[in-house]
Amino acid sequence: MRACLVLCLSSCLPLLAGCLAVDPPDGRLPCHIASDCPADWVCSNAFCFHHAMDVDAGDANALPDARAIDAGPDVGPIDGGLDTGRADVGTDANRDAGPPCTSAADCDDHNACTGAETCSPSGICLAGIALDCSDGISCTSDTCIGASGCLHTPNDSACTAQAGGHCDAALDCQYATCSSATCMDDATSCTHGVCNGLTCEHTSACTGTSMCCGGACVAAGCDDGIACTDDMCGATGCIHTPNAGRCDDGNDCTDDSCGATGCVHTNNTNACDDGDVCTRGDICRTGFCRGVLIHCPTNEVCDPESGICTT
Repeated sequence: MRACLVLCLSSCLPLLAGCLAVDPPDGRLPCHIASDCPADWVCSNAFCFHHAMDVDAGDANALPDARAIDAGPDVGPIDGGLDTGRADVGTDANRDAGPPCTSAADCDDHNACTGAETCSPSGICLAGIALDCSDGISCTSDTCIGASGCLHTPNDSACTAQAGGHCDAALDCQYATCSSATCMDDATSCTHGVCNGLTCEHTSACTGTSMCCGGACVAAGCDDGIACTDDMCGATGCIHTPNAGRCDDGNDCTDDSCGATGCVHTNNTNACDDGDVCTRGDICRTGFCRGVLIHCPTNEVCDPESGICTT
């Protein structure tokens, strides 16, 4: 009998019950269809049972009755085998496909224009948020240089309210005389124009930490308060792009996404590895990777190194 049991590895789990002198307990033998189980048993919720069991209709990951596999260690041996009760949280299969990392320094692309790259909890590089180089001065050409960052170049040709206008990188367009015709409010940069002698001074309409984007005062950095969105100022206003990579929780058994109010971690039923050689049929349940114990004969236990029942 022992020789038969040793041959019952993961490729022949459905035959495990036939190798044993006694029936395995309910909920410990995995199955796909009823024929995978011993005679007169049923296949329910991917496991064999002596008879159909009720499953909580509100939880697709629930196991029947008190036979549910818990996330903590069981007390004492179960049918000669020891349940480690391990819950492996592995690494998400749906994580961002960036290069591997151990710290943010590993992700630095040395481009000031792309913002600060970060390293996710599962060791994958996440892109930074691109710099917003708008300076709120209507007559400067705003660009970004990878080696140094934002560059604001005065452009006199943008000052057309009166002949002889020139661009001041700090004060905006200036003319020989200052009047309401040459010193106007600028909706694009959210500024008010006020003459101070011959100088036109523009003061921001945005207060506190707010900034101007698309002609409106918005939160600094276009921050929408949702941690998983990439926020930036576009030509017509703020842009908020969901980034599921920022929601990576390092758990194989959750599907991570960025929702309307933040990160969402949805339990899945993917195949996984609980890291225990004494379990088979590992799948994700209620956010944890759980396997089914190898059923050993009386007076034998599963060797945690080999996964084979021994005395």
